[in-house]
Amino acid sequence: MSAMQAKGKIHFNKHHIMFFHNVAKETDKKRRAYNGAKLKCKAMGLLYGIQHPSSFLVTHDGHSRLFTSPLDVHKFLKEIQEKAKRDTGH
Repeated sequence: MSAMQAKGKIHFNKHHIMFFHNVAKETDKKRRAYNGAKLKCKAMGLLYGIQHPSSFLVTHDGHSRLFTSPLDVHKFLKEIQEKAKRDTGH
């Protein structure tokens, strides 16, 4: 555990301070490409996260899937939504 993790939340002048590992510009760009998927996962109530260096993990119905393409994540989320519509008859 790093000193940063051991310290817990850090506040300065009533602002929460967050620290991130320094990543290459290209890795950051790849991670930001998942921003839309993050919003969609959040709206759908799914667990999600970025896996180092730039893969996207989604957990649905107790199963986790790892993606290396934002397009593939969106296809998967669309499949989940379509299945839910079929299951509920909408």
